[in-house]
Amino acid sequence: MEEKVNQILYKRNIIQPLKGFCTTIEEGNIVKAAEKLGLTQATITRQIQSLERDLGEELFDRSGKAVVPTEKGLRFYDIAIKRVEGMETLFADFLTGEKIEDDNTIRVAAHYGIISKFLPKYFKDFKEKNKNIKYEIYNINREDALLRLQNNEIDLTIYPEAKYDKSLYSKNIFSSDPILVLPKGHFLEDKNEKNLTIDDIIANNFISLNANMTFDFFKNTLLNSKHKPYLKLINCDWHIVKELAKQKIGITGIFDFFLEKDDKLIYKNLSNILPKMNIDIVIKRGNFIKPSLKKFLNFIDKNYFKNF
Repeated sequence: MEEKVNQILYKRNIIQPLKGFCTTIEEGNIVKAAEKLGLTQATITRQIQSLERDLGEELFDRSGKAVVPTEKGLRFYDIAIKRVEGMETLFADFLTGEKIEDDNTIRVAAHYGIISKFLPKYFKDFKEKNKNIKYEIYNINREDALLRLQNNEIDLTIYPEAKYDKSLYSKNIFSSDPILVLPKGHFLEDKNEKNLTIDDIIANNFISLNANMTFDFFKNTLLNSKHKPYLKLINCDWHIVKELAKQKIGITGIFDFFLEKDDKLIYKNLSNILPKMNIDIVIKRGNFIKPSLKKFLNFIDKNYFKNF
């Protein structure tokens, strides 16, 4: 066994084939892996075949059209990815004069709406391709999140667009339309969305939520209205205000991304009079971007680092 390992290590540059193999598993196919690494499909194929010859094991099941990793292929990936990521941090470790460890834990701070609606879309697929990565999710307010980000206690924040310190890098990842929510039978139900005005909304028993991101988009507009919300809920959430709307206590609003429709309510798009909500992912500049974090951000948006 020792002789075989030595033959594998000294006969070629082992890192490149390992990167080709790991990237193929992460991307799900050879075409995307080749594009990501800037190589040809033939090169990736040869790298994988070379590893299989050296190991004497099939790393992928090629019986169908898709390239599916075998059980031993997944086991080898779990071992290989740690070595590949370790090589990527090698020079940073030396140049900074200290060891930078990627503990394979991604620490995310976000609003609960993002945690429940946005993150699951990515976690499900990402964790299947990156079984060695762990996560910590912080359901905290933006101010606390940014302070923790500056102190290197978390890796990224996901909140509505804002102005950030120059030490932070932000990128918009999606936008969502503002939606007016009415109980059935409300007189605004028959009014065309394009003819609605802010005063129409605020003057008719509008319910607002304090310090809640899905309602912050009304804040500046409310200040410009001659009317004020008749009811403000403190430390409440969408589910509470929705129940009040269903009982015809008032009307309210939410962004379509977070909307859970109810057949007892009416929904009208307000994008003609109110701005969209833009959601940003923010990281700290100047930090070494550990491989697990970089992989996660590129998974969400392949152009995330384009202007970094």
